[in-house]
Amino acid sequence: MGYKYVDQRKIYEDGTRSLSIDYPSLLNFPISRMDILFWNNIVQLGEDVQMIKHNITLDSLNVVYDDHSLFHYFADNVDVIEMIHEKFLTAKAEGKLKPS
Repeated sequence: MGYKYVDQRKIYEDGTRSLSIDYPSLLNFPISRMDILFWNNIVQLGEDVQMIKHNITLDSLNVVYDDHSLFHYFADNVDVIEMIHEKFLTAKAEGKLKPS
């Protein structure tokens, strides 16, 4: 593969991408460029709990970069962890939690 696609890098090794049904020549990825920019801004600009609260879902925390989930990234920020816990309790009370 290295000689055929010299300037391309493999960024996913877990098989989460899939072919698009509407456009068979396109790949679907589990996260978008906006997701990456959002989390990059959090890293660069700081962890504003209210901004994070209004822009994430519990599924957002399942994203893993370099073997670390975003939940673990925030593990030392008590305010963010409390906000995540509130979201979890709300989802549980509303019956929106799935095993995944």
